[in-house]
Amino acid sequence: MSVPAHLSRALRRRAFLGLQQPQQQQPLRQFSASAVASSRAGTYQAHTLDTLEIVFPFPNNAQILTTTTPDALVTFHESSSPELASLLSSLRSRVVLPRLLNAEQRHAVFSAKHRSRLQHEDFVVALGPPGREQDVRLEPLRAAVDVPPRWASLRAALRLARTDDDWANVFLCAEALEAAGVPLRLYQREVLLRKACEAGRVGLAVGAFRRVGRSGFSLREAPLRAYVFAMVRRHAEAAGWEEEDTRRALGWCEALAEMLEDERHCGGSTSVGLRDPRAEPAVIAPLVELAGVRAERHLGGKDQEGKVATYALRLVHAMKQREKAEIELLPTLKKDPEVSRTASMFERSWYLAQGLPLWHALDLSLRILGDDMPMRKDAVRWKDEVHKLLAEVREGITVYEGSELPGVNSWDALNI
Repeated sequence: MSVPAHLSRALRRRAFLGLQQPQQQQPLRQFSASAVASSRAGTYQAHTLDTLEIVFPFPNNAQILTTTTPDALVTFHESSSPELASLLSSLRSRVVLPRLLNAEQRHAVFSAKHRSRLQHEDFVVALGPPGREQDVRLEPLRAAVDVPPRWASLRAALRLARTDDDWANVFLCAEALEAAGVPLRLYQREVLLRKACEAGRVGLAVGAFRRVGRSGFSLREAPLRAYVFAMVRRHAEAAGWEEEDTRRALGWCEALAEMLEDERHCGGSTSVGLRDPRAEPAVIAPLVELAGVRAERHLGGKDQEGKVATYALRLVHAMKQREKAEIELLPTLKKDPEVSRTASMFERSWYLAQGLPLWHALDLSLRILGDDMPMRKDAVRWKDEVHKLLAEVREGITVYEGSELPGVNSWDALNI
């Protein structure tokens, strides 16, 4: 019995022993969008396009498309530099695309045996949901050489991003990785969020949370939640509380508060418990503060829109609830209930940045609402307690020339 030489050693051995009659390998065939529809109906017939005769073998009823998410094969905006465009294109074609192929297609892309053919002939597969398929040309890849490291490439893209379109492309890339099954880790999303906000793209950062199903940015994650609320508030403060910037920041903050009701974030329940993020003073305080600044500086010192009273009532109820449960008003720097002397300058500054909106919110609402302030006596007491705690932290911070400590800058700007 002769055994074809091109078969693998295992198949040749089984064929020689008579355990299995070796079958001639099926020719590789090209699949178009019509082939996909036929396959789903169980009536696949080979489709050949002129010079395209060979791509990949599929049995009947095979799953040709491995994704129904159009966001994986994103189309990027025009980048401001060729280097950034090249980085994003490489991530799309060499990281995202291979993960959308099925097993046979992926094997052919990374297989040395098909490398020469893929280099010299055009092989196209249709990927995407029905009616929105994209024809993608397959290229051979060496896993250890050609596939770029995801996070290192994205970090490089963060350094190269300059324009609004550049930053939109970075977030689109993160969404593509999410859809392809290789989402960013929590600390990587933190870095992306921080870099975008520091570059003044707070609106894009808020939009990432709105697209939680695609981006993976969820307010359920405490570090992301704390940071985005702090940076929205910081946007208005850095602009000197100008009317347009304050109004925009309040709108973002209200949008984030509305997102918290989504079950993909923190919602899904009609009852709000002690540990529910929707009842955190750090979440409610920026709403009160921004509404208070807008009322005091831009609406004649009166709560014309009624937002200060609404949000202040929510804040004092949340604080009363936490006080009854003996939960600290502010998170501490360390496990020790007192401010730790070993905390770094950055930790202390971040603590100030988290606590100042609470003090400022209470101060503003007491001044604007006057005797109409709900739980006024408790609010005055909480305001004094928070101020005392923050003052102790500020005294322990030494500001060196050239250092960037946002919490200290906020404290000094308020002239407390």
